[in-house]
Amino acid sequence: MDTETPGSLGRAVFRIFYSYRYLDMGKLFILFTYLSIALSSSCAFSTCIVIYRTDKEIIVGADSRRLAFVFNEKTNQFRDVTFDNFCKIRHQGSINYAVAGFNDDLLHEVAMQASKGKNDLAKVAADYIKLLTPRLEASAEAFRRQDINKYKERFQEPAIADVAFFGFDKGKPVVIYLMFLITTPPNQPVRIRSEYKVDQHVTLLGVFGEIVKMPFNNVMAELKKNPVTAIRRFIGLENKANPMWVGGPIDVMRVNVQGRTWVAKKKICG
Repeated sequence: MDTETPGSLGRAVFRIFYSYRYLDMGKLFILFTYLSIALSSSCAFSTCIVIYRTDKEIIVGADSRRLAFVFNEKTNQFRDVTFDNFCKIRHQGSINYAVAGFNDDLLHEVAMQASKGKNDLAKVAADYIKLLTPRLEASAEAFRRQDINKYKERFQEPAIADVAFFGFDKGKPVVIYLMFLITTPPNQPVRIRSEYKVDQHVTLLGVFGEIVKMPFNNVMAELKKNPVTAIRRFIGLENKANPMWVGGPIDVMRVNVQGRTWVAKKKICG
């Protein structure tokens, strides 16, 4: 079984901070305090994907590192195996998507299924939730039953998968972010719920503890000046801080109203 696990406390708080960056200063002070507490207890998991949406385009960058858990029947346990050639940004028709999480092959398979024959991002996202949730629960439950210790190690936080669908709808750039969370303790069968967010200017999937440490104004200034360079630098920071989880070539895609353009991609990526 191949798996890849994202997330930490810091990642959720980061999204809250970026979504509510226009709050008054009193509320921001409380938010910064919460952010600092969350980061001190955060833990790293594999994958770093950065999505930047402007009024005219969407730029997405992703690392290539994949942490797979391979089951050893002799020891009856999983062992970690790392690869540096995984394609985390993909597309089908007019639908583009990026995934980070447990059983990434399943995440991609269902994304292709939900996207087939469609050009409505909201419909694709809704179908994806319906199709993925029971299958992801079954996959995680099989993992839990096979190796409860590895399951506890990988799911210290509830996040099990991050998925983003992105493209253009009625001439406007749209990013739909889906977060899947485990709602049950390790001693119970796995149950998962999802969260749904639309059109954040910055969406991060997987590991981003180093990016979170940067002042929001600095992040935005870099992205506005040169988004491709900024995204590569941000992923590089995560690679240096978390070399086990983030690494390999960085793929970058730009999407505008005319379509998608690969700025950089591995040969194996479509």
